[in-house]
Amino acid sequence: MSASREHSQLHMPRCVVAIQAVDHVGRKRYFISNLGVEAKIYGGFGLIIFCAIGIVGAVFHGEKRLEHALIDPSLGREQLLIILYELERTTLALGFALILIACVTAIVISRGTIKPIRRLTERMEAIAAGETEFMLREDNGGDTMGRMWTALGKLRVTAELSMRRSQMIDQIPTPVMVVDPKKDFQINFMNAATRSTLASLEQHMPCKVADMVGQSIDIFHEDPAHQRRILSDPSNLPWRAQVTIGGEEVLDLNVSALRSKSGDYIGAMLTWSVVTKEINNRTVFENTMQATV
Repeated sequence: MSASREHSQLHMPRCVVAIQAVDHVGRKRYFISNLGVEAKIYGGFGLIIFCAIGIVGAVFHGEKRLEHALIDPSLGREQLLIILYELERTTLALGFALILIACVTAIVISRGTIKPIRRLTERMEAIAAGETEFMLREDNGGDTMGRMWTALGKLRVTAELSMRRSQMIDQIPTPVMVVDPKKDFQINFMNAATRSTLASLEQHMPCKVADMVGQSIDIFHEDPAHQRRILSDPSNLPWRAQVTIGGEEVLDLNVSALRSKSGDYIGAMLTWSVVTKEINNRTVFENTMQATV
């Protein structure tokens, strides 16, 4: 059976043999390329250590041979010089081989680590720029680089959900504003409804609507100490109040606390509406009722 197989392999067309050889090399390259970064690093260092041990053993063997040659009185000067030359040549050749192996190993490790890290950095920069329309595998292996890619995939999903929610908040018809209690109650977000509504009241505003993000909410109050005291303590929230702007326009405010996953107070969200007409109508109605009584 084995003889017939060998005979069939001998008469196999060269193109088929070449295809099988290329396929064999391809499988090896695929296996190596799919090894984890840690496996490549440890394997590379292991190969260097193995070669170094082999070189030390060869040099040690050469030294022992030289010692025996020095003790042997039958060997002449020329033979000793030949043995010494062979030892020196072997040491240099093995040293060069070790350097070559170390260089090749370093190149393989670099290509196996720098390229994935560069790709990982590019994906992280894309997510930071708001680009999440790419797919990542859910399971990328158990090594450090694999766990980083898996975590990046989860980060992409979280960022995508966050951007969707941000767009939802920006597009809802209710005016929404967010302030940061840890940064002097600065306004860090205003949705489209807030910008459009405040634009109609800009003549009563202390600054232009386009310049409000980054400003403190103190600009809306003549004496902001009361509002600061309330907003600085999340236990006071939710809180509702009415604020008069420019002595004419009245805003009805609803303030809620925003918390991190760990429960830390990270912001105050203000939803509001202009109730000037309602207040005026109620005042007129009350005055009318009092006049008729």
